[in-house]
Amino acid sequence: MVRRPSIRVVAFVAIFVLAPLLAAYHLFRRSTLPPDREAVAYFKNHRKDFDAIASILEKNRAITFCATYETDVSISGPEASRLRWDCMKWLWRSGAKSFVNDRDGGCVQITVWGFGCAICADDWEGFDFFEPTSSVLRYAAILPSLEDKAIPHGRRGGLEPGLYLKPLGGGWYIFRIEGS
Repeated sequence: MVRRPSIRVVAFVAIFVLAPLLAAYHLFRRSTLPPDREAVAYFKNHRKDFDAIASILEKNRAITFCATYETDVSISGPEASRLRWDCMKWLWRSGAKSFVNDRDGGCVQITVWGFGCAICADDWEGFDFFEPTSSVLRYAAILPSLEDKAIPHGRRGGLEPGLYLKPLGGGWYIFRIEGS
């Protein structure tokens, strides 16, 4: 016969173990995304680097993804090595975590801030460059601010999952991805 845990044990675990962990997670998660004014200032300080990344990706459709830990290039040989090195160099210079080259969707996405894991909600923020005909602009929500109070809230009080954009001009946007 299996004994059920007493209510005291369950309450102890909930109050002294789970509650502090959930509170710490919530505080950390929110602290990873900057206020709009900081994101705009960061963009202005690194605009040349971001323009260079977009230019490299526009010319080299073979580059599909680059992160500080991996680069996907759909070609091989000496040219692939040079492209990988160029990608890493621009990441380091700009302080970005990764970028994605979605040329079919007409978008270059440069991720600078964020956090995510398999069992928690993902929150990412950075900068998108869109071609005027980009299909992504059809399903993203364009908002005047990307701070928590401006993001739509769901029925349970949390932020609605989705892709949110704040225009910067010249095809550039600040993006925020809210996971579920």
